[in-house]
Amino acid sequence: MTTSSPSKQWADSPCPLIPTPQYKTKKTDVFTTGATHMAHIHNAILRGYNSIYRQAPHITHEDKNDFIGYALAWFKFVKSHHDDEEAELFPKVEEIMGRNDLWTETHAEHESFLAGLAQFESYLSTLGEPFDFDAVKLLAIMDGFQEPFCHHFHHEIETIASFAELPEAKKGEEAAAVFKAWGKKTVTKAGTTDVVPFFLLNLDVTTTNIFYSIIQTTHKPTIANMKLSISSLPLLFAATSFAAPSIVAREEQFVHIGVNPRFIGQQDNIAVTVGLCRELPEAYVGQLSAIAPNQVLTCTLFPEAKCKGTPTATVTGPAPAEDLSRAPWNYDNRAVSLLCNRL
Repeated sequence: MTTSSPSKQWADSPCPLIPTPQYKTKKTDVFTTGATHMAHIHNAILRGYNSIYRQAPHITHEDKNDFIGYALAWFKFVKSHHDDEEAELFPKVEEIMGRNDLWTETHAEHESFLAGLAQFESYLSTLGEPFDFDAVKLLAIMDGFQEPFCHHFHHEIETIASFAELPEAKKGEEAAAVFKAWGKKTVTKAGTTDVVPFFLLNLDVTTTNIFYSIIQTTHKPTIANMKLSISSLPLLFAATSFAAPSIVAREEQFVHIGVNPRFIGQQDNIAVTVGLCRELPEAYVGQLSAIAPNQVLTCTLFPEAKCKGTPTATVTGPAPAEDLSRAPWNYDNRAVSLLCNRL
């Protein structure tokens, strides 16, 4: 298979991706194969981390809800992966190999980043509303566990591959059956509607020119040529419709706004999420003179960000405010944010 180099930046930093053991060593023993399969799962997780880390500073207000959902789907993936290893994979492999020290370093590595991971989830799931998201705060949390996190996801692959050198490696075929059975179900167990699409969209086997399929379905997804670049993430959010568990999914509507009465001169249609505060575009902050919600909306204007301060009278879709300087609004050139609900 031949592939062309991507023209856009890949999600391959700050955590570098893992070269698969089969590609590096050309070995085909069961432990090298198992380590290679695990490397693909780990690389999907690392791409998820990298895409969140690199995209967070560029998220607009409109995309915050989707971004939070994407990030929480990543957390769910990582946490489920960790729990499934500790509860299922590790004990079964040790039982077959007849040793209880195979994963000593791995257990310690898990503990090294779990507190930071929990802080990541806590911050995102307790936001009052999506607009409260602060990329600086999230990146500070991610920086706090980045080094041990990246180290673990690389080192565990080396650990699994090293089992081929143990005297107990003769039991490899039995261990291979455990890895295979565990690998088939671990991603789907984490969540078929959020983690599975997250996994597939962050999976890219072109990095080592080998095909890999961990989820076997009647109609296999075409993932061989999938490339994930930073600029593709907004499309990923829209395509998968991730929603943060603590934030109710809401519909999008549109509002017509203008800087002059009766919409003379500069004017735009802006998207609003029903029931959520929306900051006005920069060109309209403190400059709004006319507003016309669509026919199903009622909107309230506020003089401060995050819909704070003394609001205007309500503007309804059937009766637009073509001149905010007039009663009952008396709110010309004052609005900074707005909140719209259905009639």
